[in-house]
Amino acid sequence: MEDVFPYLSIGTSIAAAILGLRAATITIRDSMDQFIADLQRQGRWAAFAATLAAVSVVFQSLDRLLQ
Repeated sequence: MEDVFPYLSIGTSIAAAILGLRAATITIRDSMDQFIADLQRQGRWAAFAATLAAVSVVFQSLDRLLQ
C-alpha cells in the first residue's frame, strides 16, 4: 500500500502541471463580456491545478511519513 503514494504524487503533479498550462494558454479576448468569461474560465482551470498540486503534496507527505 505504501508503494502507491509516490506514483499517485507523480500522477497528480503531472495533471496539475497540465491544468496549469491549460489555464495559462487561455486567450483573453477584448470584448468586456468575453473578457470576464475568459477570466472565469482561466480561474477555474487554475483552481483545478492548485487543488491537484495540494493533493500531490498530501501524497508526498504520506509517503514520507510511512517510510
